[in-house]
Amino acid sequence: MKIGSYLRDRIPLLLLMLIASVLSYVLLRGTGCSRDAALFVVSIYALMLLVWVAIDFVRKFMFYRDIDRWLWQNQGENLPANRVDRPGFAEGQVLYDAVNRLDMARQEALARHAQSSREYREYIESWVHEIKTPLASASLYLENHPNARLENELRRVEGYVSQVLYYARAASLEKDFRVRAVPLDALIRAILKKNSLLLIEAGFSVVQQGLDAEVLTDAAWLEFVLVQIVTNAVKYRAQAPCIEFIGERRPHAVLLRVRDNGVGIPSQDLPHVFDKSFSGENGRALGKSTGMGLYIAKKLCDKMGLGIQIASERGQGTCVTLCFPLGDAYNLTKS
Repeated sequence: MKIGSYLRDRIPLLLLMLIASVLSYVLLRGTGCSRDAALFVVSIYALMLLVWVAIDFVRKFMFYRDIDRWLWQNQGENLPANRVDRPGFAEGQVLYDAVNRLDMARQEALARHAQSSREYREYIESWVHEIKTPLASASLYLENHPNARLENELRRVEGYVSQVLYYARAASLEKDFRVRAVPLDALIRAILKKNSLLLIEAGFSVVQQGLDAEVLTDAAWLEFVLVQIVTNAVKYRAQAPCIEFIGERRPHAVLLRVRDNGVGIPSQDLPHVFDKSFSGENGRALGKSTGMGLYIAKKLCDKMGLGIQIASERGQGTCVTLCFPLGDAYNLTKS
């Protein structure tokens, strides 16, 4: 609330006070008071009015300022309305009570939503663990009765199940996140071993450079992110496919670049690759994309404090860069 708007809202009152002052002066003069005495009385009256206006403005200004701050803070935080002091003027008390009632209803709705989300996430996690049993049985059966097509389809199912699990857990990452020093070379070897059959069948050659570094992260969550990147490289491969894992040390960060020579991403799709359910031109053409893999990967990277960027040109391949901050570095441009 500004002083100008406050005064404009009280123009009728101020006009009445001005008229009352003029009438008081006229009446005092009419009863025989001297001009100086009449002006003194009217001046005292005007001074008291100004003091009252100033006090009223200050207390209302402070209350509405606190309400405004509370509203702005609640855009990113869930703060109760009782953090604002109850005002000492009547119309402010009416607003304060109304805001508190609305806030109580909001808090109850948020609690119900949190409970519902928690129950849904627990159900999904339980379902994922249950579905892993028949999937493991199917994998064991295929080891004894090889069938390449069924093995490929089973891997796809396992990938989608992992997406569901990590998507459900992403909202509560803090409870599952375990930071420790992870050697990049060991992590990449584990990724390649896990996806060796997929890469061999697709005819990929693999290049590894500069991976003799340790990064602070959660190995399981980072493995999921890298598997999504490798899976996309396989989906959108070109002739003589190749994938490179290149580490780079910087004073404030360690970068890991995963580069392929696939079909690349059209320029109009590149700004949207991390959008939820966005499949893009390549995904629609090949019919293999749910649009969730990179979305979940970006969400997990944000939660873990890692930077992730994608550079690509149509027909020239794609490069995904992961940034593992050291100290206070949290972006890919710091050198």
